[in-house]
This record gives sequence, C-alpha cells and structure tokens, in this order.
Amino acid sequence: MRLPAPLNRFLEHLRLALAGQAVEYIEAELRQLETVFATLVLGSLAGMPTPLSGAAARLAPYMLPEIMAMLEEAGRLDDLIGEIGGLFEPT
Repeated sequence: MRLPAPLNRFLEHLRLALAGQAVEYIEAELRQLETVFATLVLGSLAGMPTPLSGAAARLAPYMLPEIMAMLEEAGRLDDLIGEIGGLFEPT
C-alpha cells in the first residue's frame, strides 16, 4: 500500500526535522563535555583539584580550540553590574 504523496512529503520533512534536532542535541552535549574537559584540565587556575601536571601537559595540545572558544566567550561577556558598582564609593 502506497501512501499519498502529500503524506509521504510530510513524513519525509518530519524525518529530516527530527534528524536535525537530534544532531543539535548531540552538538550541545559535545559543547558541554568540552567545557567539563576544560574545567578539569584548567581548573587549577580557579583553585579546583586537577589531574597530575604531566597528564595536563599531555592534554594541553587538545585544549587549544576550547581555550580559544573560552577566551572569545569571555571577551563577549561583560560584567555590567560590576562596572556600575565600581562607579559608586562604598560608604
């Protein structure tokens, strides 16, 4: 039994939309895992316990894309409340 053409097109579009959404979820999960990885390797800068320095040194070359992304994001984010608070003298 063949499906009518409009229903067939609808199902094909639905399949493509669901596949695209699944890819977006996987990409978001990848970004989260990269952030966790960066936190583990570079956490000593924030006072967090980290892996041994030898392991961190071996992982450092793989961290360059994540470090560049973190620096770019840090440049975009501003602490407006902190800047406004810095205008006032504490009493």
